[in-house]
Amino acid sequence: MGRCDSKELLKSKGMKATKQRVQILEEIIVKQRVFSVNDLYKELNNDMDLVTVYRVLNLFNDKNIVREIFSNNDSKMYELSCIHNPVHPHFNCKKCGKIYCLEAIDEKNLISLKKSCPGFTIENISMQFSGICDKCSK
Repeated sequence: MGRCDSKELLKSKGMKATKQRVQILEEIIVKQRVFSVNDLYKELNNDMDLVTVYRVLNLFNDKNIVREIFSNNDSKMYELSCIHNPVHPHFNCKKCGKIYCLEAIDEKNLISLKKSCPGFTIENISMQFSGICDKCSK
Protein backbone atom coordinates (compact mmCIF):
# COMPACT_ATOMS: atom_id res chain seq x y z
CA MET A 1 0.00 0.00 0.00
CA GLY A 2 1.28 3.48 -0.85
CA ARG A 3 1.40 6.31 1.64
CA CYS A 4 -0.30 9.67 1.78
CA ASP A 5 1.35 12.83 3.03
CA SER A 6 -0.42 13.79 6.27
CA LYS A 7 -0.33 17.56 5.69
CA GLU A 8 -1.56 17.23 2.09
CA LEU A 9 -4.36 14.88 3.14
CA LEU A 10 -5.53 17.32 5.84
CA LYS A 11 -5.34 20.22 3.37
CA SER A 12 -7.37 18.27 0.77
CA LYS A 13 -10.12 17.88 3.39
CA GLY A 14 -10.10 21.61 4.22
CA MET A 15 -8.47 21.10 7.61
CA LYS A 16 -5.63 22.93 9.33
CA ALA A 17 -2.51 20.84 9.90
CA THR A 18 -2.25 21.29 13.68
CA LYS A 19 0.51 19.49 15.56
CA GLN A 20 -1.92 16.97 17.12
CA ARG A 21 -3.74 16.23 13.84
CA VAL A 22 -0.49 15.70 11.95
CA GLN A 23 0.97 13.50 14.70
CA ILE A 24 -2.16 11.33 14.92
CA LEU A 25 -2.55 11.08 11.15
CA GLU A 26 1.11 10.15 10.65
CA GLU A 27 0.71 7.34 13.19
CA ILE A 28 -2.41 6.11 11.36
CA ILE A 29 -0.64 6.23 7.99
CA VAL A 30 2.31 4.24 9.36
CA LYS A 31 -0.03 1.61 10.88
CA GLN A 32 -1.62 0.48 7.63
CA ARG A 33 -4.01 -1.71 9.64
CA VAL A 34 -7.21 -1.61 11.66
CA PHE A 35 -6.78 -0.03 15.10
CA SER A 36 -8.71 1.00 18.20
CA VAL A 37 -8.54 4.38 19.94
CA ASN A 38 -6.61 2.75 22.79
CA ASP A 39 -4.10 1.18 20.35
CA LEU A 40 -3.49 4.58 18.80
CA TYR A 41 -3.26 6.32 22.18
CA LYS A 42 -0.63 3.84 23.43
CA GLU A 43 1.43 4.18 20.27
CA LEU A 44 1.47 7.98 20.60
CA ASN A 45 3.53 7.46 23.79
CA ASN A 46 1.31 9.72 25.90
CA ASP A 47 2.23 12.79 23.83
CA MET A 48 -1.40 13.87 24.19
CA ASP A 49 -4.39 12.95 26.33
CA LEU A 50 -6.98 10.36 25.39
CA VAL A 51 -9.74 12.98 25.01
CA THR A 52 -7.71 14.72 22.29
CA VAL A 53 -7.21 11.41 20.45
CA TYR A 54 -10.99 10.74 20.55
CA ARG A 55 -11.77 14.28 19.41
CA VAL A 56 -9.35 14.15 16.48
CA LEU A 57 -10.51 10.67 15.41
CA ASN A 58 -14.14 11.82 15.45
CA LEU A 59 -13.18 14.79 13.28
CA PHE A 60 -11.20 12.52 10.92
CA ASN A 61 -14.22 10.22 10.68
CA ASP A 62 -16.51 13.16 9.86
CA LYS A 63 -14.06 14.28 7.14
CA ASN A 64 -13.67 10.72 5.74
CA ILE A 65 -9.99 10.49 6.60
CA VAL A 66 -10.70 7.33 8.62
CA ARG A 67 -13.48 4.75 8.43
CA GLU A 68 -15.19 3.17 11.43
CA ILE A 69 -15.27 -0.59 11.60
CA PHE A 70 -17.17 -2.43 14.30
CA SER A 71 -15.77 -5.55 15.95
CA ASN A 72 -17.80 -8.54 17.13
CA ASN A 73 -18.07 -6.96 20.59
CA ASP A 74 -19.40 -3.70 19.06
CA SER A 75 -16.27 -1.74 19.90
CA LYS A 76 -15.25 0.84 17.32
CA MET A 77 -12.16 0.21 15.28
CA TYR A 78 -10.76 2.51 12.62
CA GLU A 79 -8.66 2.43 9.48
CA LEU A 80 -7.26 4.99 7.09
CA SER A 81 -9.64 5.99 4.29
CA CYS A 82 -7.62 7.25 1.33
CA ILE A 83 -6.76 6.38 -2.26
CA HIS A 84 -4.17 3.91 -0.96
CA ASN A 85 -6.77 2.08 1.15
CA PRO A 86 -10.02 1.88 -0.86
CA VAL A 87 -13.31 0.53 0.49
CA HIS A 88 -12.99 -3.18 1.26
CA PRO A 89 -14.83 -5.78 3.33
CA HIS A 90 -13.58 -7.07 6.68
CA PHE A 91 -13.78 -10.44 8.41
CA ASN A 92 -14.31 -10.60 12.19
CA CYS A 93 -13.23 -13.86 13.81
CA LYS A 94 -15.62 -14.79 16.62
CA LYS A 95 -13.00 -16.96 18.28
CA CYS A 96 -9.80 -14.86 18.39
CA GLY A 97 -11.44 -11.44 17.83
CA LYS A 98 -9.03 -10.48 15.06
CA ILE A 99 -10.29 -8.27 12.24
CA TYR A 100 -8.94 -9.13 8.80
CA CYS A 101 -8.94 -6.77 5.82
CA LEU A 102 -10.17 -8.53 2.71
CA GLU A 103 -9.57 -7.69 -0.94
CA ALA A 104 -10.98 -4.34 -2.07
CA ILE A 105 -14.29 -4.23 -3.94
CA ASP A 106 -13.64 -3.54 -7.61
CA GLU A 107 -15.15 -0.38 -9.10
CA LYS A 108 -17.68 -2.30 -11.25
CA ASN A 109 -19.16 -4.09 -8.23
CA LEU A 110 -19.13 -0.90 -6.18
CA ILE A 111 -21.09 0.95 -8.88
CA SER A 112 -23.55 -1.95 -8.99
CA LEU A 113 -24.04 -1.78 -5.21
CA LYS A 114 -24.60 1.98 -5.36
CA LYS A 115 -27.28 1.54 -8.05
CA SER A 116 -29.35 -0.45 -5.55
CA CYS A 117 -29.85 2.83 -3.61
CA PRO A 118 -31.34 5.23 -6.18
CA GLY A 119 -31.94 8.71 -4.78
CA PHE A 120 -29.93 8.01 -1.63
CA THR A 121 -26.80 9.92 -0.65
CA ILE A 122 -24.22 7.33 0.32
CA GLU A 123 -21.77 8.68 2.88
CA ASN A 124 -20.17 5.44 4.00
CA ILE A 125 -19.92 1.86 2.79
CA SER A 126 -19.18 -0.91 5.24
CA MET A 127 -19.22 -4.64 4.57
CA GLN A 128 -18.29 -7.17 7.22
CA PHE A 129 -18.22 -10.92 7.43
CA SER A 130 -18.21 -12.80 10.70
CA GLY A 131 -17.26 -16.36 11.58
CA ILE A 132 -14.14 -18.37 12.44
CA CYS A 133 -10.85 -17.49 10.72
CA ASP A 134 -8.68 -20.12 9.04
CA LYS A 135 -6.13 -20.11 11.91
CA CYS A 136 -8.81 -20.73 14.56
CA SER A 137 -10.49 -23.40 12.40
CA LYS A 138 -7.38 -25.62 12.57
